[in-house]
Amino acid sequence: ALFLFVERMRALGRAKGDPEKLTRTVADYVEAGDLSGAIGYCRAQQTPAARIVQRGLERVGRPIGEIKEAVEEAGRRETYNLEKRMDLLASTAAIAPMLGFLGTVVGMIGAFQQLQRYEGLVNPALLAGGIWEALVTTAAGLAVGVAALFAYNFLVNRINRTVNDLETASTDFLDILQTPAGERRRSHQHA
Repeated sequence: ALFLFVERMRALGRAKGDPEKLTRTVADYVEAGDLSGAIGYCRAQQTPAARIVQRGLERVGRPIGEIKEAVEEAGRRETYNLEKRMDLLASTAAIAPMLGFLGTVVGMIGAFQQLQRYEGLVNPALLAGGIWEALVTTAAGLAVGVAALFAYNFLVNRINRTVNDLETASTDFLDILQTPAGERRRSHQHA
């Protein structure tokens, strides 16, 4: 669980970017007619949003439907990459408490077997020690489960924010392509 949390946090850190800056810069390149410059800029960014916009830029000149489809497909791929291995973290959060309870049940079975073996004449301290050891597995399972669930929910929230940024960048990029050049120039002058 700890490995998955750290790995996903690093992946989300690498995915962080400024979608507004990306679309402004791409808009400037497109306005100047420098499509290859815009593609080169996106390639240099190494962020999911930049890869999505790059995919769309590589399709410029084709019908807007094809460009939109390419952008959406790239968005699905980047979203999948962000959500990778999250199922393992969710499974860890669910399975760890169950494994702890299993350990407790097995321990309690052992304690009651001792009780039966000695026909109830077992030293209470020996029995309590067995029960105490059995309950440790429950505590450990719950601790791992709670921590994994917190990590999972934290990461899901971060991924959702990142995916929202990707969708915003995609929409802004498609708007850039559909806005006439003269209108873009006027909106830049007012900004």
